[in-house]
Amino acid sequence: MIRSDAEASRAATSAETYLRRYLRIAPAALALWRSIEARHFGSVPMERPLLDVGSGFAEFGRAFFDEPADLGLDISRRDLRLSRDAGVYRSLLQADARRLPLRDAAFASVMSVSVLEHIPDVGPFFPEAYRVLRPGGQLVFSVPLVEMDDYMLVPPLMRAARLGGVGEAYMRRVHRAFKHINLHEPEWWLSQVRDAGFEITRHRRIISRRATRMFDFGLPAAMVSQVGRLSSGRRWVWHPKPLVEVWTRILRPAVEAEEAEGDGSNLFVVAVKR
Repeated sequence: MIRSDAEASRAATSAETYLRRYLRIAPAALALWRSIEARHFGSVPMERPLLDVGSGFAEFGRAFFDEPADLGLDISRRDLRLSRDAGVYRSLLQADARRLPLRDAAFASVMSVSVLEHIPDVGPFFPEAYRVLRPGGQLVFSVPLVEMDDYMLVPPLMRAARLGGVGEAYMRRVHRAFKHINLHEPEWWLSQVRDAGFEITRHRRIISRRATRMFDFGLPAAMVSQVGRLSSGRRWVWHPKPLVEVWTRILRPAVEAEEAEGDGSNLFVVAVKR
């Protein structure tokens, strides 16, 4: 497989570099999470044309793509308007990921970054992804797992203090805030991929316990930023260069631990259409 210059650049990009990029546009908690995801996505040579399912308001794309992706697809018209201003995608399309209004075998790669957990009855997405991919094309996605609660900081602390109900209530609020409606075990997701006809070539748990707990610790600030996003369409983030350096030093150990541990609260999957 021949990589473009942009693909080779992504493959060589470190998680720390993605972390620095993300800290300029997102709160620290999300920057940590997304930079780890970006490193794993960047390790996969994704040929063009490329479809990004759940492209949102192009936050991930701004930190990840070195050149515009071919098509960003999202169900939110508001997010697509913001994405258009970012110039991350050559084309944008408002559509339901379970019913892609795209021709068969139109794409060499389909990617989705922590999006499928938001989609009700997500199963039909996988046959649709299979349909729009060329033979030999790749589906690459990440998704939080049902075990995420046990990797977070607050629930174990509450259980240790015999306040398990408080921890459960906290996680219900977190999942509601992030619109998590599909949280399953790894095998559930892998079976959906296989049943659609894909061959899974790589799967791994990512976002280690350490990284997930640091994410949880930073959630209050992230929630404030989310209020800004809901009210104005953009996150409220103030990260001048010196602060980016401080956050990078704080978060770097969690990024490095994630790469070494190979365990985590998320699932990363690469699958091929044969």
